[in-house]
Amino acid sequence: MSIFNTFVFWVLLIGLVSCGESDAIKEVGKVTGFVTDASDGSAISGATVYVTGFKTLTSVTSESDGSFSIAESPTGNVNIYAEKTNYTTNNTEAIVVRDVTTSNVAIPLLEETFAANKIAIILSWYSTSDLDSHLLIPIDESTCTTENDRLTNGDIKFGHIDFANKGSSVDSDPFALLDTDDEDGTGDGSKELAGVETTTIKYVSGAAKCPGTYKFWVHFYTSNNSESFSDSKAVVNILVNGQTTHTIRLSQATVENSSGLNWNVLTINGGTISIDNTLTTSCYAPAAGDGHADRHCKNSGTTVNP
Repeated sequence: MSIFNTFVFWVLLIGLVSCGESDAIKEVGKVTGFVTDASDGSAISGATVYVTGFKTLTSVTSESDGSFSIAESPTGNVNIYAEKTNYTTNNTEAIVVRDVTTSNVAIPLLEETFAANKIAIILSWYSTSDLDSHLLIPIDESTCTTENDRLTNGDIKFGHIDFANKGSSVDSDPFALLDTDDEDGTGDGSKELAGVETTTIKYVSGAAKCPGTYKFWVHFYTSNNSESFSDSKAVVNILVNGQTTHTIRLSQATVENSSGLNWNVLTINGGTISIDNTLTTSCYAPAAGDGHADRHCKNSGTTVNP
């Protein structure tokens, strides 16, 4: 193939791709939001952001404050995708309406070096209410002996990672860490952001560090501005050694009780992640018996434990 013919081929191919995307977009709306670092909530600039399936027409770059604006997104339920060199990739769902701006769409990323050798559980939400991440850690009295807020269910003991006991490091007992307690869904407070909390677990030889079953759930701790749990549009992204393996949405949860304030998300045993995704009045935590059980699993003023 001559150089001229090769040039014509690529021009036509690019044109076909662009036309294909253009023909598929019948109605448009605007999408704005932020790309943030899931480990500390800081802004990520220079990330490429676009609507999945429409990269050529919708691609934009996040600004110095992490903000992005896609002027013409296709309408309906779309996935907004973000990527940047040396960071993990991620996407989030947005509902786009014709001639309307969908705002405060946050896409949390992690540096690849931070995400390496870890299971990262990233909770993000889109309201000003206070959601809390909770993780039970299995204790075997040899590898994992943590005294971190111990809970007991029969002969099974757990360590507990949450806003009151965040852990100290993924490299030492209890080999798990909650980065921050976001109390009002506004990130660092300097701009409107979705809430982001990241829980990390040490990942060794294809499995979570502590032998036994980890359990992760989200508690709707405080409602601000009369918002409900469903208003939060909460999403949990799971990354294993820097690779996204699961995206779990509260909107797709099995509803055992519509007034439930606990979202039982997943369990981890070794290298196996099992998705629960159930909205309920109870949670994974056994009764603590230590005077603060209400923070583990509280629903409508009553502590409820399985």
